[in-house]
Amino acid sequence: MRDVPKSVAYVGRILLDLSFALCASLIFTIITRYLILPASVYKEFPLNVLFNTCDNELHGVCSFPTATLFFDKGEIFSPSTPYSLNVRLKFADVPTTRQLGLFQNVISIHNEAGDLLKKFAKSAYLKEPSYFMKILWIMFFPLYFLGFFRGADELEVPITFDYIEYASNPSKKLVYTLQDKFANVEHADVIVNAQFGLVRYFLYYWPVCSSLLLFSVFLGIFISIFIGRLILLSGEESEEVEQGEVEPEQVAEPEKKERFAKDEFEPENADEVPEICGNAPERVDEKMSSFAAESQPAPCLGFCGRHHLNTSSTAFSDCGACAWGSRTTSEKVWCEACVSPLTAYDWMYLVFMALFPFLLHLYFIRSYRKYSRSRLYEVVEHACCVLENTIACLVSLLSFPPYFSFSLFGCEKSNFREWFPHNYNPVIDYTKTLRCSYEVVYPLYSMPFLHLTVLVVSIVIFRSIVYCTLMYKALNGKPYYYSMLSIPIIAGAHAYLAGFVYYSFPYILLLWGICANVVHLAMDGKRTMREMILRIVKSPMHIFFLSLNSLLLAFAVVAIMLPFGLQYGFLAIFVVPTPLLFYLVTIPFTHPSSVNESE
Repeated sequence: MRDVPKSVAYVGRILLDLSFALCASLIFTIITRYLILPASVYKEFPLNVLFNTCDNELHGVCSFPTATLFFDKGEIFSPSTPYSLNVRLKFADVPTTRQLGLFQNVISIHNEAGDLLKKFAKSAYLKEPSYFMKILWIMFFPLYFLGFFRGADELEVPITFDYIEYASNPSKKLVYTLQDKFANVEHADVIVNAQFGLVRYFLYYWPVCSSLLLFSVFLGIFISIFIGRLILLSGEESEEVEQGEVEPEQVAEPEKKERFAKDEFEPENADEVPEICGNAPERVDEKMSSFAAESQPAPCLGFCGRHHLNTSSTAFSDCGACAWGSRTTSEKVWCEACVSPLTAYDWMYLVFMALFPFLLHLYFIRSYRKYSRSRLYEVVEHACCVLENTIACLVSLLSFPPYFSFSLFGCEKSNFREWFPHNYNPVIDYTKTLRCSYEVVYPLYSMPFLHLTVLVVSIVIFRSIVYCTLMYKALNGKPYYYSMLSIPIIAGAHAYLAGFVYYSFPYILLLWGICANVVHLAMDGKRTMREMILRIVKSPMHIFFLSLNSLLLAFAVVAIMLPFGLQYGFLAIFVVPTPLLFYLVTIPFTHPSSVNESE
C-alpha cells in the first residue's frame, strides 16, 4: 500500500493551519465586538400611562399621568455606558389637546430597593404644524397615511443624553410623569439609545466594514505566526532528512567487504549457491525466505509506524507518526492509508456532532425570541439557522476523501485508547519520548472541527446579513452572540472528550429525550390525563416537539443496539413511545387531588 506523499501531508498541514487561523480570527473578532459594544444598545418600550380619579368628581383627574416600567438587571442599561432617554407621546384628538401649554416631563430611575438613583426633567409643548408641513401631508398623503410623517398630535421629547449606570448599584425601575393633569395621552413610548464614541459608533453602525477590518487584522497576526512556525518546522524536517538518508549501495557494501580480508584470495564463484543433495531448489527457497524474514523491520511501539523510503522495499524509515489519513497495521510495522468505509455507528456519531450545535442554536433563538411581537423575525432566524448548518454539513462531507462524494473512508477502530494517542507515546530507555500523535480514528476527530469552522463562517455571513437588513435595531443580538460563543466551547469539549462522547452519545441522547419529554409536559401545569391528551392533540407546538423528541429517542435506541449486532435490533424503536405513555398513564396517581385523598 502506497503511503501518502509528504507534499500532500505538507499541504494538509498548511490547510489545517489556515482553517485554524480563519476560525481563531472569526472568534477573536466576535469576542472583540462583544467586549467593546454594550449588551443593550437601542431599546423601545411602551408606557402604560395611568392617573388617579377624584372622589368628588365623576370625570375628574386628580393626579399627573404616570407610567412605571420594571426591568431586569442589564436589560435596558449596560454599566459605564452613557444613554439618552427620549419620550414619544401621542395625544388624544380632543379639544383640550389643542389648548395645552407648556408642560414638564420627568423621568426618575430607582434601584431594586426603591431608592432614587437619578431624576431628569424636561419642559416641552405641542407645536402647531406649519403650513409648509400641511402642504407636504396633502401632497404625499399615502406616505402620511403609512406613518412616514409625524402627525400634529405627536411629540418626541429628549429628556437626557448622559445617564450612566454603575454595576455596583443597578437600576430596576423607571418612572415617567407628565406634570399636566389636563394632558390626555393616548400612547407613550420611552426610547433608550446608547451614546457611542468614534470606535463604538464605527463598530455598531458599520458592522460589516468593522468586522472585516478586525478579521483582517487578526488573520494577518495568526498567518504571520503560522508562517514563522512552518519555516521552523521545514528547517527541522530538512535536517532530519539529511541525517536519515541511507543509500542502498552503502548497506550492501559492508557485507561484501566483511566476507574476505584484503590479503585473502577470493574465488570467482564465491557468490554462487552450492548444490545440495536432495531437493536443492526447495532448500534455496527456505534460505531466501528465512533471509527475508530476518530483513523485516521490528514492530513499533504504541501507535508508531514506518514508511517505505522511495520505491525500494529494503529502505524504510524509523518508527514515527503516520501521515494524516493513515494508521499502523495490526502488526504495528507499516503505515497504511485508511480506505475502509465508515460503519453505521460512525455515521450516527457524525450526525450527532452536527445535530448538537444545530439544536443548541435553535434553543437560543427560541429562548430569546419568545416575547417577540412579530413571528416573522423568529421564522427568518430559524430558516437562517437551518441554512447555516446545512452548508456546514455539505462542505465538511465533500471535503474528505473520496472528494466531492457523499461517502467517507476511515480507519478501523478497536478500542478507547485510539482516541487519545498522545497519552500512549512510547518512552525509550525512560529518557526519549517518540512523538507518535496523529489522528488514529480518522476522520471522526478532524471532521467535526471542519464542520464547526464552516459553521462559524456561515453564521457570520448569513446571520449578519439578516441582522443588518431585516432586524436592524428591532431585536437584541443575544442569539447571534450565544451561537458564536458556543462553537469554541463545543470545539474545546470535542478536543478533550471526543472518545467519551463517541461511546456514550446514544445514552446522552436517550437521557436528554426522556427528561425533555417530562419537563415539556410538566410545564403545562396540573392536568388530568384526558385534559393532557386533548392539549397535545390540539396544539401544533406540542405535536412538533413530541415528534422531534421521538425521532431523537429512536436515533438513540438504534445507536445503542448497533454495536451488539442483533438481527432484529431495529424492533427496539417500538419502545420509543414508552416515556410519553408512562407519563400519561401515571398522571392520575400524581395529581394533587389523589395525593390529598390518600393522606
